[in-house]
Amino acid sequence: MCVVRAAAKEPRLFSLVLTDGRTLDFEASSPALRGEWVDRLRGLVTHAGPFVQYHMDFAQYKVHELIQKEKQRLSIDNVRRVMSQGKQAERASKNVVTNKIRDKYKR
Repeated sequence: MCVVRAAAKEPRLFSLVLTDGRTLDFEASSPALRGEWVDRLRGLVTHAGPFVQYHMDFAQYKVHELIQKEKQRLSIDNVRRVMSQGKQAERASKNVVTNKIRDKYKR
């Protein structure tokens, strides 16, 4: 996910190097505090990295799944099927009206 580096020359500086190449530089108030920051951030990267990667992979899978469903919904065959269902429903409603008129004058 990222790398935590302590500056070799300056005892209070440390950096986070992100996977996209960007570097975030920080300064602690003391060398001891810098050591704590570096240790805790390295632990966070070590333990949270796989967790975050799992959720990013899952989110990417869900996006891919939703795109596939949308492609199916917008496919020509599906559009034709939906239009056919609409026409059938329209015919059925017209038949109800026609049948009522027929029943009225059936006598």
